Formats: sequence, structure tokens, C-alpha cells
Amino acid sequence: MATGDITHALVADGTPLVDDGHWNDGHVVDLAFAIYTRSAGNYSTSSTSFVDIDSTNLVFTITTGAHRVRLNQVVHVLSGATANQQIYFDVMIDGVRQGGATGLFGFRNANDTTQRRWGANFSWLTDVLTAGSHTFKFQYAVGSGTATLVTDGTNSIGQWSVEETLLTT
Repeated sequence: MATGDITHALVADGTPLVDDGHWNDGHVVDLAFAIYTRSAGNYSTSSTSFVDIDSTNLVFTITTGAHRVRLNQVVHVLSGATANQQIYFDVMIDGVRQGGATGLFGFRNANDTTQRRWGANFSWLTDVLTAGSHTFKFQYAVGSGTATLVTDGTNSIGQWSVEETLLTT
């Protein structure tokens, strides 16, 4: 897992918004982020309850200001050969799941009994968090059968990140 501060950013016209960790008006910028890329070994679950995708590498603790945080997931899912199989994704922040019974994001393979690979990518913006340390966990569950996140490095990789934004509303 990589962590650090955002040190450079540009607005759409190429004007520096942040350069060397300072706003273009001289104020210091200190936005937290963390990222993990997996390229060896797949993740699989048959759990119908939400569980951590990886309780070691996909648990991010960052210290933020009173800002929103963007969470990103980029990964392929290989469904089992179960018709109407469903897979759900959620995020836990400070021990509280953010989605409802089926998480923040999910899909099913309709009436297909052939294994398929889909992109299970999402980007989600939190509400404004209180300033301080926060822990983020990426989780998943299935409706039935087994689902595999393809992160073996040969067929696909997976990447997850949390990024503090400047948004305060």
C-alpha cells in the first residue's frame, strides 16, 4: 500500500492549482491518499454476508481534514457458473458499512450459466468526514455461488484507492 500527499494538480486549462505541495497562492496543500495494486493471486468468496476483500492490504487508515473522500475500485470479477449469481461491493468507514443490504454497487449474471468476466469498477464519494483519522475497508458478498476477483497479474490486476478531496459540502 502506498500513502502520501498530493503534490501537483492542474485545472482543465493546464494552470497549476497545486505545485510542489502549495496552492498557486502559496498555501500549503496536504491531502491524504492510499493505494493498493494486487497482481499476484485472486480473491474469492462464497460469503452471503459482507466480508473484507483483503483484511491486510485493503484496510486503509488515513488522516483527513473535514473533507469528502473518494474511494475507487478497479477489478475484474469472474462469476461462477450459477444462473442469476449476484455479487455486491461495499465500503466500511470507521466500522460502519455505507451501503444497504446489497451494498453500494452490485450486479448479476442474468440467466447465464457460463462463467463470465466483468469489470467491477466504481468510484464513490463519501459525505464530509470529521477531521481526523479514518479507516476504510473494501468488502464484498455474493447472493449465491462463488465469485472471484481476478488479480493474478496474468489475466488482470486489481487496484483500490482512497483519496481525500478538497470538498467540504
